[in-house]
Amino acid sequence: MGFSQDIMYDMAMKDIRTVFPEYDGWQKREVLKGKTNERGFSFSRRIQGKVESGIAWVSFSPGVAPEISAGFSEENEKIPGWTRKILLVPRSTHVPALSPDIRIMEMKSFGFDGDGKLAWLTKKKNGVKFTVPPGVET
Repeated sequence: MGFSQDIMYDMAMKDIRTVFPEYDGWQKREVLKGKTNERGFSFSRRIQGKVESGIAWVSFSPGVAPEISAGFSEENEKIPGWTRKILLVPRSTHVPALSPDIRIMEMKSFGFDGDGKLAWLTKKKNGVKFTVPPGVET
């Protein structure tokens, strides 16, 4: 048996793979955890003799710590020239102002309900139905 977090990160990886698909040659490597609870993944591929790289951090916290920018910076020092930087968070997560080159993506599978609890979003009969508050774009 695995931990419940294993399946959570598997479902998050499905969202990340829309940006870094395997069929386009992107290879994944897990990055060591930083100072925050987020988990990071680096991606790279060789295309037409050039190396492209990207990094994605996954957070399941109701609010993202501003220190997450340091995680992107630390990895950028190891391998300079990240072409894509992504932060994947559940729906309704409070995200502070980050560097403009960091793309914020919302998860399709998880979100925070009105009580601030992490919920699995599904279309099934007994699952949590996620509704977008008025005036918020998805």
